[in-house]
Amino acid sequence: MLVIVENVPRFPITLLKTVFGYVYDMQWIILDAVRFGAPGRRRRLYVVLTLRGRLQLNKDLVELGRTIDDLFVERRCWDTLLCMDGSDDGLSSAVKKRARDYLKVFKDHESIYDLDQLPRGRPRRTRANGPLFCLTANTKHCWSPRFDRCLRRRELGASLGLPTDSSLAYMYGMQPLSFEHLSRGASGRLIGNGMSIPCVGAIMFWC
Repeated sequence: MLVIVENVPRFPITLLKTVFGYVYDMQWIILDAVRFGAPGRRRRLYVVLTLRGRLQLNKDLVELGRTIDDLFVERRCWDTLLCMDGSDDGLSSAVKKRARDYLKVFKDHESIYDLDQLPRGRPRRTRANGPLFCLTANTKHCWSPRFDRCLRRRELGASLGLPTDSSLAYMYGMQPLSFEHLSRGASGRLIGNGMSIPCVGAIMFWC
């Protein structure tokens, strides 16, 4: 049996060793999804547990970290994920004001801004056409001044490598993932708490 545990980088490995160390062998590594070509950041600790005496990893995870550059796929820019069809008129007046405040502070129309954070408090934004900041379950308004709207759920999902657009689905050999049957809250939890597909896929391929 092989188990992959994902958590924040500060998660205490000693806890897993205390609970599972008498049955499982463990290896761990910290990876960020952008290192595998994903357009969104997701820096996480990945722990691989193998049942002692029954399964052994063929390769050390440390070697994966050393060879990522050889596996790296050029990062997808946001132009490939953003649709240019119309503006988002569903924002409240308070959120629209926050969008204007971000532009006053940063004067950058090529970035994407987290409108759930104050621009003069704890601002979160991308660099121009750079990787998206790490999403949480409470991230609701990722606003693009260039397209005058917030990123849609399928675009946020694609930042994690979820097959929400046709190109990613084709690469995975499956049908595109739709969020239409999920509530906005359920979609946020899936996007904010889900594992990064590029990172998990690379670990499984490596093991």
